[in-house]
Amino acid sequence: MKHNKLFSFLFICNTALVFGQTINNSVSFVAGDTHIMYGDTIQLQEGPSGQNVTWNFSSLNNFSDTIINTYVTPSSTPFLSSFPGSNLAMYDGSGFFTYYLSNGSELSNLGVADSSSMVNFSNSQKILGFPMTYNSSYNDNFSGTMLYDFGFPVNGTISGSIVSNCDASGTLILPIGSYINTLRRRIMVVVTTTITFVGQTSTYTDTTESFEWYHPSVKGPLLVISESIAPDSLGGSSYFYQINNQINANLQEKFGLNKELKLFPNPTNTGEIAVCLNLRKVEDVRLNIIDAYGKVIDSDYISNVSKGSFTKKINTNEYSKGIYFLSLQTSTQQYTQKFVIE
Repeated sequence: MKHNKLFSFLFICNTALVFGQTINNSVSFVAGDTHIMYGDTIQLQEGPSGQNVTWNFSSLNNFSDTIINTYVTPSSTPFLSSFPGSNLAMYDGSGFFTYYLSNGSELSNLGVADSSSMVNFSNSQKILGFPMTYNSSYNDNFSGTMLYDFGFPVNGTISGSIVSNCDASGTLILPIGSYINTLRRRIMVVVTTTITFVGQTSTYTDTTESFEWYHPSVKGPLLVISESIAPDSLGGSSYFYQINNQINANLQEKFGLNKELKLFPNPTNTGEIAVCLNLRKVEDVRLNIIDAYGKVIDSDYISNVSKGSFTKKINTNEYSKGIYFLSLQTSTQQYTQKFVIE
């Protein structure tokens, strides 16, 4: 059901940066930030809690998903009137906008909306409490209303709780390097939703446990490991992990995310850009052009591309000046490269 996507979007943590194992509001995401993470839906063990811990995730090498979130001013979004207290919004590229209140003591989620659904928290969801250090914790309860449009209105309620605890610190080892003095946060989120339509009422309860690692040099979490438990569904538990692409160059070099992909000229003002890729075998290739808000604005699919050098020219005359991302996917790899139109 659509509500599952909506809730997973709401509760996958959208976080701030940690300085010296301390989270302050001054390092939260701000309008203009683009946050990219690579991930996959596999189960990972989060490792021990405590101080001076070493977590070794150097063998991570599989990325099936690219998550692009763009932070904007609420005034530039279509649903500001429903979230008048918001001073920061996030766009996920698929039509969803999340609205936040960011201040010196907390980052709070006020709700989420797209063209056919809305969650509006009357009691907001506390995403982060400031400052946060090793062994700091907080509990939060949230509640609100839900509205869907399935050709007819469907109403509902949402409520839940968050337990956040910075339970560990130490050295995090990733495929692209080691990060000492990292802070790990453990978050438990329980969500209960009740939806009434066609005279029937249904109630769902989902629980998500997440672990996040932060380092002073990286905005957003270096690594997120989550398990979502939906006992009311046939799927049971689901797992995912994400690695922060703010460590862009090392990550892409390590796994060939950009190593074999060339864009020329970049920046461009010629009305076109050439995409060059060396394929290791016969592949189907999908190209997506993504704007700065994370929205796919153009797409192309090419089947049975021969092994070796692949080149395609993209006409950029219809695009306005600004920052874009080219996402190229084959059966074995996904590549993401930023380009600029001047």
